[in-house]
Amino acid sequence: MQALTEALEMAFLGRYEWHGKHWQRRKEEVRPGAVEVPANLWRLATRDVKALHAVYTGQRGEFRGQRNPIHRHLGGYQFYYLPRNLFRTYHVLQSLPWQRHPGGGFAAGFPRGWIGEGEPFRVLDLGCGSGAFSLAVLAWLAGLNAAAVALPEVQFTLVDQARALTGMAEANLAAFAARALPGLRLRIRSHAEGVEGFLNRSGATRHTLVGAAMMLNELRLLGPRRQSARAPATLDAIRRRAAEGGVILLVEPGTQQGYLNLMAARERLAPLPILYPCPHRGPCPLFDPEASRWCHATLALPRGFFFDSRLKGEGGLGFGMSELNMGALAVQAAESGRVAAPFIHRKG
Repeated sequence: MQALTEALEMAFLGRYEWHGKHWQRRKEEVRPGAVEVPANLWRLATRDVKALHAVYTGQRGEFRGQRNPIHRHLGGYQFYYLPRNLFRTYHVLQSLPWQRHPGGGFAAGFPRGWIGEGEPFRVLDLGCGSGAFSLAVLAWLAGLNAAAVALPEVQFTLVDQARALTGMAEANLAAFAARALPGLRLRIRSHAEGVEGFLNRSGATRHTLVGAAMMLNELRLLGPRRQSARAPATLDAIRRRAAEGGVILLVEPGTQQGYLNLMAARERLAPLPILYPCPHRGPCPLFDPEASRWCHATLALPRGFFFDSRLKGEGGLGFGMSELNMGALAVQAAESGRVAAPFIHRKG
């Protein structure tokens, strides 16, 4: 986690500098080792965190008319919300029922038949933001020891609505890969046409892992009477982007809206084998129409979580989280009319 924390800080400061009222893209990126950390970095980041917190908790007046508040408050997103979305995705990746191969070597830790020898590992990140989903994948690969896995190349396709976000995601991925996975061949493609624009284009490339973190709600899959007309087309397009035997992974906040989004996806992607449903065994409170906002499936944050101590101590941030609410769905992809055998052998 320390390597990832340092990489995120240096990637941001190497790409942006403060200009009076907001962060501005540098004319030329600065090498990580040459970055000078502003004395008031954490106060500036805390200001952005508070602004984003206001919109995320329903106080939307300040952002009326803006397409995405993250664009104006990249510092707050990078240092507070990005790590939380990354951690949710990383937790699910670690929880999937990966097979272990007795001989180790190539594909150790991957399900049998999921990726062929000599093939690149292809990741499609839909609604990438500043890279939470893809960073979680890289952190997971680093934990598997990618050198032993012997992947020839890891390819990321990043999709969002603006270059400000895909560019930050590129910088984050490159900075972390250089620290945690030296020697790994990394290839990144970016598309700033929006998720639906990308999915509506014909494309032959199939991906080993297709995913999205905290993005489904932006596609408006749900109408007044549950699924909207857009849901089938969107989810079918997502399914077509996954290679046979690959994985589709969707991570959402633990809200009633997030839950319903995942159920819409689960219904449309049936009968593909489900690898990660909700891990909570108690009756789901979100079936109740009077349910409170949050799901009770939670993920505890480790002590010293990313930048929290500096945001509180140096930035004066007065709130925080000890745990994250979340929901997720992972399925194994298969060609139309065929269902791949689920890989059910768990770790250990």
